[in-house]
Amino acid sequence: MGKQPLSNLATIHYGKSQKEVQVHHSPYPIFGTGGQIGFASRPLFEAPAITVGRKGTLGNPLYSEQPFWTIDTAYAVIPKPNTDAKWLYYQLCNYDLESLNEATGVPSVSRDYLYRIKIFTVPLPEQRKIARILTTLDSAITRTEQLIAKYEAIKQGLMADLFTRGVGEDGRLRPSVSEAPELYWESELGWLPRGWEVKELDDVIRIIDCKHYTPNFTDDSGIPFVRPRNVKLEGLDFSDIDYVTEEDYQLLTDKHEPRKGDIVFSRNASFGVPCYVESDIRFAIGQDVVIMVETNTSSRFVYYTLLTDIIKRQIVQVSTGSTFGRINLGFIRKFLVPVPKSNEQLMISEKLKAIDKNIDQEKEVLAKLQLQKHGLMQDLLTGRVRVTIDEEGTTDGEFNG
Repeated sequence: MGKQPLSNLATIHYGKSQKEVQVHHSPYPIFGTGGQIGFASRPLFEAPAITVGRKGTLGNPLYSEQPFWTIDTAYAVIPKPNTDAKWLYYQLCNYDLESLNEATGVPSVSRDYLYRIKIFTVPLPEQRKIARILTTLDSAITRTEQLIAKYEAIKQGLMADLFTRGVGEDGRLRPSVSEAPELYWESELGWLPRGWEVKELDDVIRIIDCKHYTPNFTDDSGIPFVRPRNVKLEGLDFSDIDYVTEEDYQLLTDKHEPRKGDIVFSRNASFGVPCYVESDIRFAIGQDVVIMVETNTSSRFVYYTLLTDIIKRQIVQVSTGSTFGRINLGFIRKFLVPVPKSNEQLMISEKLKAIDKNIDQEKEVLAKLQLQKHGLMQDLLTGRVRVTIDEEGTTDGEFNG
């Protein structure tokens, strides 16, 4: 037990160019520094083992259960007897491999440097149990990520239907144009349900530009000052935020104080990112950010509209060739949007809000699992917490400590 150099636990081999062995499909993956890049006609190394970057991406070890090929910008780390490959993989994931970079240009690490890193080592039965615990968490993380991706795919498909077919009085999607053409009319935006209108965005929601004033920023206190980088689809991101004084806040928000139900819209080169404000929190907006305030049309419905291809196509058209890296406010005001009756706006919003709730719940689960894994890696891989092994050497015990 105690720390040992990697040279005591594994052998490190150079990878080779994959050009002569790359095929369309085979049982043998080819690993580069960033992940799998294809398949090989034959393996270069036996499994289980780990690929570690030699040049470029250094901090992304890759584990393989099957024989594999590693390209020439990476190493294959082959565990020695009495070293569990999956446990060693997690140890390398937990080590700051990027700190080994010895180049001033493209990051790179020598095999000698890699051999010298010290790893806290426990007997093989403990290694196996630690690996199984962390693998179980990884499986739960993967399942949650897949569920989030499934919900997001469902949302995208449903949005495409809801904003072209709408919802009938029975709460279900209308038949398609091909099935019931009499239910539709051909608009500037394509076929829309009869009774829907096409309006300019400025006619359905109040759009307030940021005040062109440079405030005095404070240090880690005061009122958040939202810039385009803080506007994310999942919500306002205050992790990298500037703050302003109460006095400057009043100057910046003299036209409107942001509140729950508003839309914050970034009009920079990222092609327009809308964010729906879900809670009452005080903040001011900076350059290239606008606030959209509900008037005659549901702001949540407008928010979902801004996520559709209907708007994305218009954004691309007005952003092409922009020398300022942002969408002109005049163009934003003139975006064409479909407008159904208020009760249908509500039904559409509620359907999409329900899926968003599922996505948010699964993201919370994912964050908890990732935090749990991070904590366990810090505890189990450093010896801070030890696992118990029963008398027969199996790994069904509980944690010690």
